[in-house]
Amino acid sequence: MKSINKKWKIVHSQPIYGEPFPLYEETVKLPDGETIKYAVNRSKDAAAVLLVPKEGDVLLTYQYRFPIDSWIYDLPGGKVNAGESPKATAIRECIEETGYKPKKIKKLVSYYMRPGRSDGMLHIFFSNEMEKVSGRQTSSVERVQERIVRKEKLDDLLKRGAIVDPTLLIAWHTAKFYGYV
Repeated sequence: MKSINKKWKIVHSQPIYGEPFPLYEETVKLPDGETIKYAVNRSKDAAAVLLVPKEGDVLLTYQYRFPIDSWIYDLPGGKVNAGESPKATAIRECIEETGYKPKKIKKLVSYYMRPGRSDGMLHIFFSNEMEKVSGRQTSSVERVQERIVRKEKLDDLLKRGAIVDPTLLIAWHTAKFYGYV
């Protein structure tokens, strides 16, 4: 009996599109010998941070997301730079997007963002302490606003289906599971 749990083998990999979302068409050999083409996004890892600075408040970002033509709540975060740890990325991105530096940061969860098409992993951190260190330093394509939201309002937005960012959803529910919020 053949095992269905064998891995696929890459026969050839051809870049189709470069940064910021490197897309490859990969020719792969399946365990049964069949050869197929498969599109894969070879993204860099990313990191984000959920900040709950004091009882009842959550620091979020609010920004326009062009692909879905909507302003949404999400978490401060971004791509991990070469030579940078995910934890350092989460801190850097939080400062850039909100002007706040998380203190006593700890790992909350890591997951693959789109495991069917991408190998990029997202690392989410948690902090319940922060300090104001600077003004925001966002790029020209980012129109980020920091928002301090009451936990009750965030829960209400979740109940109404108004939170559509998967990183925020995963972070919030994981933090609740661990009893952090």
